[in-house]
Amino acid sequence: MVDILIEEWLALRGNAKKYKYVSRSAQDARPITNNVKALIEIVKYGSKIFTRSDVNKRAEKNNSNVYAAALNNIFNAMKGLRIFDRFGFDLQKENNIEKTSRSVIKDFDEWNFEINKFDWINNESDERLSKYIPLGQLLDLLNNRVDTNIE
Repeated sequence: MVDILIEEWLALRGNAKKYKYVSRSAQDARPITNNVKALIEIVKYGSKIFTRSDVNKRAEKNNSNVYAAALNNIFNAMKGLRIFDRFGFDLQKENNIEKTSRSVIKDFDEWNFEINKFDWINNESDERLSKYIPLGQLLDLLNNRVDTNIE
């Protein structure tokens, strides 16, 4: 079965020049000896958000891309599957929950999120709510390194 999958992968990607690392020797095909470990690796690989565009430049900070279309395909394939689950224990329910009174707030400020300012802005005072300033690396990633092309 693994040979069929590899042949299909190579037929799909092997001839394209932009996929220079797609080759038979680059495919890791070996028997699974531990199902749990194999599933963990699949989930790690399948949910990997940042991918190096050039594997030879791992040390460079600005060498990551986000392939949104590929992630969309992966997440759609995993949809409905119970991949992640909670762990721990259930707390006992408290019976002595204190009832609180309700009140209607009539005097409040209105805020709108302005995407170009990366913040919530007060409609009257122009005050910024979080005063968040994104790092240049994040702006570069969002503006230049998110590939949304669907193949």
